[in-house]
Amino acid sequence: MTYLVVLEPSDDGGFGVYFPHLPGCISYGSNAEEAIKLSSNVAGLQSGCFLSKLTRRTP
Repeated sequence: MTYLVVLEPSDDGGFGVYFPHLPGCISYGSNAEEAIKLSSNVAGLQSGCFLSKLTRRTP
């Protein structure tokens, strides 16, 4: 299963992450790689499944 992940830069240099289809599922990391890694853990707990694939899409 694939989820849309929104990665937003923060004023402090870190990145916030949220999943539009998983309300309340948010995460944060000091850089983009960490934010994506931590968001996988949070989304897996939130949805009860393991996210095996995150696809990077740039606007």
